[in-house]
Amino acid sequence: GEITLWVGTATDIDDQKNLEEELRKLQALEKSVRLGAEAQTAWFNDMVMQAPFIICTFRGPDHVHELINPPYQELFGDKQLIGRTVIKALPEFGGQVFVEILDMVYKRGETISRKEVSLLIPGKLTKNLEENFVNFTCQPLYDFEKKVEGILVFAYNVTDQVLARRILEKNAEDLNIILEAIPQIAWVSKPDGSIFYYNSNWYHYTGLTIAETEKDGWWPVLHPSLRDKTMEEWLHAVQTCEIFEMETLLKRSADQSYRWHLSKAAPVRNKLGDVTLWVGTFTDINHENNLRGELENLVLERTKEVMLSNEELKLSNIKLEEFAFVASHDLKEPLRKIITNSDFLQMEFGDQLNNTGKQYIHRIHESAFRMQKLIEDLLSFSQLSHNVLDYKTIDLKQLVNSIIAEQFLVDKEEMATITIKKLPVIECIPTMIEQLFTNLLSNALKFVKPGIPAKIEISFNYISGSHTGIPSAQPHEKFCRIYVKDNGIGFDKKYLEQIFIIFKRLNSQNKYQGTGIGLALCKKIVENHHGSLTANSRLNDGATFIIILPCKQRKF
Repeated sequence: GEITLWVGTATDIDDQKNLEEELRKLQALEKSVRLGAEAQTAWFNDMVMQAPFIICTFRGPDHVHELINPPYQELFGDKQLIGRTVIKALPEFGGQVFVEILDMVYKRGETISRKEVSLLIPGKLTKNLEENFVNFTCQPLYDFEKKVEGILVFAYNVTDQVLARRILEKNAEDLNIILEAIPQIAWVSKPDGSIFYYNSNWYHYTGLTIAETEKDGWWPVLHPSLRDKTMEEWLHAVQTCEIFEMETLLKRSADQSYRWHLSKAAPVRNKLGDVTLWVGTFTDINHENNLRGELENLVLERTKEVMLSNEELKLSNIKLEEFAFVASHDLKEPLRKIITNSDFLQMEFGDQLNNTGKQYIHRIHESAFRMQKLIEDLLSFSQLSHNVLDYKTIDLKQLVNSIIAEQFLVDKEEMATITIKKLPVIECIPTMIEQLFTNLLSNALKFVKPGIPAKIEISFNYISGSHTGIPSAQPHEKFCRIYVKDNGIGFDKKYLEQIFIIFKRLNSQNKYQGTGIGLALCKKIVENHHGSLTANSRLNDGATFIIILPCKQRKF
């Protein structure tokens, strides 16, 4: 039963004030009418007809319509009123308070005024009775003997104002029900930020009375260290009309402890966009904050563990790289001797060996060369673990042309052709990119169809970071997508992932030589440049390797 808020309206009563002034004039004119001033009577009638509000006169105890103006007639459509009593002309008025008031005025000779009187009047479209609200004044009219002979009524329809106020009251009631039903502390403030309503959760949680709350608001229950900041943020939101949101500490009356709450408030605007009030809440997030703190500590511990593991991994990688370098260096020397001695055997005793002996020496020689190539590829693969940031700007077309000129005599050998349409200028580590294209070109020239000359085509186009499929790529970054297409034996697309795995081979080593490291090396090089490498192919229909690289390297 306590008052939680006031709902008010402002009603334009300018017409009523003018009406009262006109009533005084009408009273004077009525006196003149009784004295028989015909000219003034005509003026009176003309003014009544032009008045924007309702004016009518009734004669006799049965209230016969004598004079009505257009606003009165509009209420009842085309009904015939003049010369007819209220009950006969308007039977729907029977038993309504308006007729009772007319009877009281006529019998007592007293002026009676009422506001927002409910009248049931037929609607203009449906003809069903509709509720209207009218403010009116009924004043008795006297004859020469000062006896009541009729009634003068002036009124105006306030239905729109009454209905608007009822809607406002209903909205306020609905808002109050909603705010009382939610589990959070809720409050409502004026556009200037002054809070005029709190739901019952506020008083239960804080232990404050209505009087204490009206006097000090949030201040007594905010943690001293956050009082100024909370109020500053709230006033800033009110001034800028932006949504208010922050975490703060509120004192709980049950145990006098401070608990974390998420405070949020949003402005409510009218059709013109002006803020009419703010609706806000305090939500207890103390448990969530504690969990977050524990999670942050856990993440910190795990981060330390990961950092320690990374350091150990780096040390292990360094030792592994040192081992790989030393092992490859130590292995190269015995291999060199095997190759050299097999050459000596071939030269010194080749004529004395039968075909079987010559085949054994040839196999020793080929195996040694294959082992040497494997060691070199393994060493290259292990060295890619170094994150060397020695980037340089190079023209890829010049680099690829240089590789072809130095390593592949494709125009003279095997009738192979390489077409370079166009390549971009990018930032990269030149030695790695040189190794990338060397391996891809070697593969294309190696895996050819029997009796069909190799044809290789290299082209590219620019794409944005959002079209690369690379998680670390930024949408605005510029990338180049390079295609290396051949007409070789290709491969079944189901083996796409396997071809980039070290030592994975799809073809017999006897038919196509290689160590099984080349494409794994290519993928590692591209990833070291923050790009991606994939391929499209069908068996016996060639292959297209697709390289995506950033045009400019950024710090990752």
